[in-house]
Amino acid sequence: MKHEFDNGKYTVCFEDGRLSALRNGEPWDRDLVGDNMVLAMLSEVDRLMLENKSLKEADELQGAANWLAHAIVDLTVADLQSNLRIGYNRASRLYEVAIAQRVASNAQASCSVNN
Repeated sequence: MKHEFDNGKYTVCFEDGRLSALRNGEPWDRDLVGDNMVLAMLSEVDRLMLENKSLKEADELQGAANWLAHAIVDLTVADLQSNLRIGYNRASRLYEVAIAQRVASNAQASCSVNN
């Protein structure tokens, strides 16, 4: 596992059970042995990058499903299926995300009104 920080100024590596660091591409004389905090942060960065990658690979019809969820108050999976001309399983996945985003959006809007 290897990640760069501060526009490449720092690189932290975890290879063969050993943590190491580079500064400006050169070995940084810094002892990271036993530094579980650095390893935990590196693992979290790795997890977040994978999560971000999967979000970028989200369904290209999600925007249309979100729009329909706002336009049709009583939206159903069948509505998505027929409007987007897709199968039930895909429509169901899009529906779940669209409704969750609609609820979050409505909650945020009501908080803005109350403030």
